[in-house]
Amino acid sequence: MVLRIYALIWLLVAASAVLIFFTGNFNELTLTVFGFIFSTLFFMGLLAVLPWWMDKIYAPKYYAGKARKRID
Repeated sequence: MVLRIYALIWLLVAASAVLIFFTGNFNELTLTVFGFIFSTLFFMGLLAVLPWWMDKIYAPKYYAGKARKRID
């Protein structure tokens, strides 16, 4: 769920940057503002993706039995 929200935020910010660029209002100040926004989104993505990724790789293994209980 967090990844979907993160991707939606990227899409909205990129679409607004394209809209501002094509309207002719994209100057040095807006470039700096979007630079801060994109760097913030990048590091927010690291915080959102890395725990999910580490959970997928280092999750505890399951027994091969029929009950499929987790090893804690």
